[in-house]
Amino acid sequence: MYRERRTISLVILTLFIYASNIYFEFNSFVLPFPIFDLILIVIALQFAFWNRKDLITYRKWYFYIYFLALAFKLLMNPILWGFFLDEISMENFLDSTYLEYFKIFYTLLSIAVFICWSVVEKLKLRFLFVGMISIVQLFGLFEFSYPGMYLAYSFFTGYVLIQKPTNSLSYILLLHAILDLMTLSILIFIR
Repeated sequence: MYRERRTISLVILTLFIYASNIYFEFNSFVLPFPIFDLILIVIALQFAFWNRKDLITYRKWYFYIYFLALAFKLLMNPILWGFFLDEISMENFLDSTYLEYFKIFYTLLSIAVFICWSVVEKLKLRFLFVGMISIVQLFGLFEFSYPGMYLAYSFFTGYVLIQKPTNSLSYILLLHAILDLMTLSILIFIR
């Protein structure tokens, strides 16, 4: 579990050093939030490798659903598509409804993660808390309540860490929550 904590600390420290360098060069504090999804999926792969015994024996099978949710979170990122599509194709892609479908799949998979994680880890009052967190996640689908998309994992992380702080896979939730809160703060600051 020490290596998971150390990895999270190094990722956050690296991001703040990067943002500090930009601040000193351009007098503007900007976090590299478009690559947060890629960072999250790479760290999730590392955590999966470290916990491969639990994943191979399906003791922590909810992590497969979580990883699938992360894949759809990455597909929601227009920066990813910018690498593969030219300008005209990218404009057509952004005008289509594909990103909305990816957002819906991400939301449904996130709710499945909340339910499965809390059932497998036998968290207390799971129906109450998971129900409320799922409602927050569902509200994130709408334009007027987009912060719900970024707050749901923060609430779920707090719920999990209060009850099961010794689960090594919980640290990926902590990283997810921190990166989502950083993204939300930048999006609110931009608006």
